[in-house]
Amino acid sequence: MCGLFILGGVVGVGSAIYAVIDVGGVAPYGERVMFGLAALVLAVIAGAGGVLACNCGSSRPLRHSRCDGCS
Repeated sequence: MCGLFILGGVVGVGSAIYAVIDVGGVAPYGERVMFGLAALVLAVIAGAGGVLACNCGSSRPLRHSRCDGCS
């Protein structure tokens, strides 16, 4: 399950970077590049939150954790 959280963060980060680079230079969308950067920050937070929620790599699991693949 941890892999899905991390994968979601990676896909979000990749998509946000692609959008900022590809569309950020186009004239009508240049003013909205901050929305792309906000999406990038939120994707990084989501990926990091997934890792922290599963507590991967720790010898002390979280109480009531439903993460099956954290080893």
